[in-house]
Amino acid sequence: MWKEFVKYISEEHHFKDSATKFEIAQIKKELNVELPDELAALFNETNGVFDNWNYPLVWSTSQIIQDNLFYRNFEGYRDIYMPFDDLFFFSDTGNGDLFCYAILKCTNGAG
Repeated sequence: MWKEFVKYISEEHHFKDSATKFEIAQIKKELNVELPDELAALFNETNGVFDNWNYPLVWSTSQIIQDNLFYRNFEGYRDIYMPFDDLFFFSDTGNGDLFCYAILKCTNGAG
Protein backbone atom coordinates (compact mmCIF):
# COMPACT_ATOMS: atom_id res chain seq x y z
CA MET A 1 0.00 0.00 0.00
CA TRP A 2 2.63 2.60 1.04
CA LYS A 3 5.06 1.75 -1.74
CA GLU A 4 2.31 2.18 -4.31
CA PHE A 5 1.26 5.48 -2.75
CA VAL A 6 4.81 6.88 -2.80
CA LYS A 7 5.35 5.67 -6.37
CA TYR A 8 2.09 7.37 -7.35
CA ILE A 9 3.22 10.77 -6.04
CA SER A 10 6.92 10.48 -6.96
CA GLU A 11 8.98 8.26 -9.18
CA GLU A 12 12.17 9.70 -7.67
CA HIS A 13 12.08 7.62 -4.48
CA HIS A 14 13.26 4.09 -3.76
CA PHE A 15 12.76 1.63 -0.97
CA LYS A 16 14.83 -0.59 1.28
CA ASP A 17 13.88 -4.10 2.38
CA SER A 18 11.12 -4.14 4.99
CA ALA A 19 12.14 -3.54 8.59
CA THR A 20 12.51 -6.64 10.70
CA LYS A 21 10.39 -7.27 13.78
CA PHE A 22 13.55 -6.75 15.83
CA GLU A 23 14.21 -3.33 14.25
CA ILE A 24 10.63 -2.24 14.91
CA ALA A 25 10.80 -3.56 18.48
CA GLN A 26 13.98 -1.56 19.05
CA ILE A 27 12.05 1.68 18.47
CA LYS A 28 9.62 0.74 21.22
CA LYS A 29 12.40 -0.36 23.54
CA GLU A 30 14.80 2.57 22.99
CA LEU A 31 12.23 5.37 22.79
CA ASN A 32 9.44 3.97 24.98
CA VAL A 33 6.77 4.58 22.34
CA GLU A 34 4.23 2.58 20.42
CA LEU A 35 4.85 2.95 16.71
CA PRO A 36 1.95 4.80 15.03
CA ASP A 37 -0.11 2.41 12.87
CA GLU A 38 0.72 4.26 9.64
CA LEU A 39 4.45 4.08 10.29
CA ALA A 40 4.26 0.44 11.37
CA ALA A 41 2.50 -0.39 8.11
CA LEU A 42 5.15 1.47 6.13
CA PHE A 43 7.98 -0.36 7.93
CA ASN A 44 6.32 -3.68 7.11
CA GLU A 45 6.92 -2.73 3.47
CA THR A 46 10.21 -0.80 3.61
CA ASN A 47 12.75 0.39 6.17
CA GLY A 48 12.62 4.00 5.03
CA VAL A 49 11.91 5.85 1.79
CA PHE A 50 14.82 7.53 -0.01
CA ASP A 51 15.32 9.84 -2.98
CA ASN A 52 17.83 9.43 -5.82
CA TRP A 53 20.58 10.94 -3.63
CA ASN A 54 19.72 8.54 -0.77
CA TYR A 55 18.18 11.35 1.29
CA PRO A 56 15.27 10.01 3.35
CA LEU A 57 11.67 11.02 2.79
CA VAL A 58 10.91 8.77 5.79
CA TRP A 59 13.78 7.81 8.09
CA SER A 60 14.87 4.22 8.62
CA THR A 61 14.24 2.59 12.00
CA SER A 62 17.87 3.11 13.00
CA GLN A 63 17.78 6.80 12.09
CA ILE A 64 14.54 7.25 14.02
CA ILE A 65 16.19 5.85 17.14
CA GLN A 66 19.43 7.76 16.68
CA ASP A 67 17.85 11.14 15.95
CA ASN A 68 15.13 10.92 18.59
CA LEU A 69 17.69 10.04 21.25
CA PHE A 70 19.85 12.94 20.08
CA TYR A 71 17.02 15.49 20.28
CA ARG A 72 15.88 14.18 23.65
CA ASN A 73 19.35 14.16 25.22
CA PHE A 74 21.34 17.03 23.67
CA GLU A 75 22.10 19.43 26.50
CA GLY A 76 22.50 22.41 24.15
CA TYR A 77 18.78 22.32 23.29
CA ARG A 78 17.45 22.23 26.85
CA ASP A 79 17.56 26.01 27.37
CA ILE A 80 16.39 27.12 23.93
CA TYR A 81 13.68 24.59 22.99
CA MET A 82 10.84 22.80 24.67
CA PRO A 83 11.64 19.22 25.77
CA PHE A 84 11.49 16.72 22.91
CA ASP A 85 10.43 13.79 25.11
CA ASP A 86 6.79 14.07 24.02
CA LEU A 87 7.61 14.08 20.30
CA PHE A 88 8.40 11.16 18.00
CA PHE A 89 10.39 12.32 14.96
CA PHE A 90 10.30 10.29 11.75
CA SER A 91 11.50 12.64 8.99
CA ASP A 92 12.92 16.05 8.19
CA THR A 93 12.95 18.52 5.31
CA GLY A 94 16.72 18.91 5.15
CA ASN A 95 16.59 22.52 6.37
CA GLY A 96 16.16 21.77 10.08
CA ASP A 97 12.38 21.34 10.08
CA LEU A 98 11.30 17.99 11.51
CA PHE A 99 8.15 15.91 11.12
CA CYS A 100 6.83 14.16 14.20
CA TYR A 101 3.96 12.59 16.04
CA ALA A 102 2.96 13.82 19.48
CA ILE A 103 3.40 11.11 22.11
CA LEU A 104 0.11 11.02 23.98
CA LYS A 105 0.78 8.15 26.35
CA CYS A 106 3.99 6.36 27.33
CA THR A 107 4.08 2.58 26.95
CA ASN A 108 4.97 2.12 30.62
CA GLY A 109 1.64 3.60 31.72
CA ALA A 110 3.10 6.94 32.83
CA GLY A 111 2.23 10.20 31.12
